[in-house]
Amino acid sequence: MYEGPTGDATCTGGLDEDCDTLIDGNDPGCITLCLDADGDGYGSNGHASCPSGPAVDCDDTNPAIHPGGDDTNCNGIDEDCVGGADSGYVADTLCGTGLCQSTNTPSSCTGGVETACQPGTPVAEDTPGVGVCTDGVDNDCDGFTDAADSEGCSSLDVDDDGDGITENQGDCNDGDPTIYPGAPKICDGKDNNCDGKRDFTTDEDKDLDGVPWCAGDCDDNNPNRAPNIYEGGFNSAVCTDGIDNDCDNKIDLADHPACTGDCIDADGDGYGVNGDVSCDVPNLVDCDDTNPAVNPGGDDANCNGIDEDCTGGADSVYVSDTLCGTGECQANNTPSSCTGGVETACQPGAPVLEGPQGDPTCSGGLDEDCDTLIDGNDPGCTTLCVDQDGDGYGVAGLGDCPVPNEFDCDDSNAAVNPAGDDANCNGIDEDCVGGADSGYVVDAGCGTGLCNTTNTPSSCTGGVETLCQPGAPVAEDTPFTGVCIDGLDNDCDGSTDAFDSDCSNEFEDNDGDGFCRATSCTDGSSPNDCDDTDPNVYPGAPKICDGKDSNCDGKKDSPTDEDKDNDGVPWCAGDCDDNNDQAYPGNTEGPFGDPTCSDGVDNDCQNGADAVDPACVVSCETKTNPKDG
Repeated sequence: MYEGPTGDATCTGGLDEDCDTLIDGNDPGCITLCLDADGDGYGSNGHASCPSGPAVDCDDTNPAIHPGGDDTNCNGIDEDCVGGADSGYVADTLCGTGLCQSTNTPSSCTGGVETACQPGTPVAEDTPGVGVCTDGVDNDCDGFTDAADSEGCSSLDVDDDGDGITENQGDCNDGDPTIYPGAPKICDGKDNNCDGKRDFTTDEDKDLDGVPWCAGDCDDNNPNRAPNIYEGGFNSAVCTDGIDNDCDNKIDLADHPACTGDCIDADGDGYGVNGDVSCDVPNLVDCDDTNPAVNPGGDDANCNGIDEDCTGGADSVYVSDTLCGTGECQANNTPSSCTGGVETACQPGAPVLEGPQGDPTCSGGLDEDCDTLIDGNDPGCTTLCVDQDGDGYGVAGLGDCPVPNEFDCDDSNAAVNPAGDDANCNGIDEDCVGGADSGYVVDAGCGTGLCNTTNTPSSCTGGVETLCQPGAPVAEDTPFTGVCIDGLDNDCDGSTDAFDSDCSNEFEDNDGDGFCRATSCTDGSSPNDCDDTDPNVYPGAPKICDGKDSNCDGKKDSPTDEDKDNDGVPWCAGDCDDNNDQAYPGNTEGPFGDPTCSDGVDNDCQNGADAVDPACVVSCETKTNPKDG
């Protein structure tokens, strides 16, 4: 168990609770409050004195891992100590454009491996006659939709602007839905009805200032005069050019308030949109007069993608933070950055071991392990053997450790060291040989008897064990086939042949003929019965016509003592056709009309087939109509 920190009961009991040979005040765990080996502000003991309070650091060897850490990436590591790797990962569903974006496959993270977001499949923007050039969708995913897609919707037979008429049908501008044959005349400087003429005499924009004469341009020969031109602010060129620029019949200072010195400050931040001298802050133009936080004196040091100080660039005075972390971790860190209004936080560097005593890290005046302690003030420099997990092996492999000159590859786990047991299958290198589960021994010994000789051995892959699989048992005793005398444990129950209860009949006389099946009998009977289910079969038995080897000499009792057609009647017993299982004594032939009376076979072996056999002949002796046909 853990011994410490300062003030804990484990520091006053006189016991070596963490088994590191150090007791109470002599144990490093009892001379500190916050145990923060990686210098990230979170202690492995979760002490309230830690910079970040009592939250427990689940990996005190990595400053990037602690409660509140960034776990949004996909790397199979639990950076925020919530108990699940990549728990903050957010699937990206925004790859692709147009139709491809709406039908894409989002990204995913499985086991620390990310599968990128996959856009959907584009289709042709213009399939003539289908009308996809008028559906408002970017079907071919090139960033252009319908009429704006010059490649997909260039067909003269396609209505690109959705006004119902194609170019081949007379649309003189198939990119404008207000222009087509017969369209209403409107004041827009265009030939709306495609008759080749201006819609009105004044329906033109000669000075190309964007306002047709018929739309109120007070001087269609001067591009500096139109209702859409702003006349102001104070002392600007348009307020001293002697022209009614905005067509309101007021010239220069007569145009109030734009040119008369009045401050236009809609958001009340003291800065005018016209930069007038009468504003609270004179002569400075407010670039956003709807937001009081945006003006030439605004604070643009944050990272939000907004130009708060009106300099023309968002976040223009953002200052990168390079001061996170302590000691050398601060000197080797990755500074914060701001891209597109999104800030990436400052990342401290990785600590390295400071110590043991005599090491150059103890005399350079640097805090290499980022624990705010330097050289002689660092516990790592006041000891020779650095053995944090108390397993007797030092992380530096020095000669003064209990087990000298051996390197501990994980000094946070007492079960991991050069003498560790790596024979299990857990994906961890317990014996520090450089490979996880290197001592794993394949178990090919599961199962017994025949099952053991045919099994599938165990295996270990990636810390996952597949157990040894025994073979399949077979019946120990399939009666009188010899498996009870083969010396094998066929049914895998641990008992072989005579010692298996399934084989007890091999050693006893089961049919009462005085012989047992085995070569040695247990009941006083004689051995080597070749069929212990038939009392007529045994060594030296009389030869009889039964289709069996009655005397167990391995031969037929006579040349005709066989039943080739397996109809139950041997040849020597009167089977008239031992190649036809439908012809044998005792079989039935007839009556009249039965198939046996017309099959051409002497079924009952009475020397008469079909109509010759009396059983198949009908006798009709009645004086009335025959009753059986």
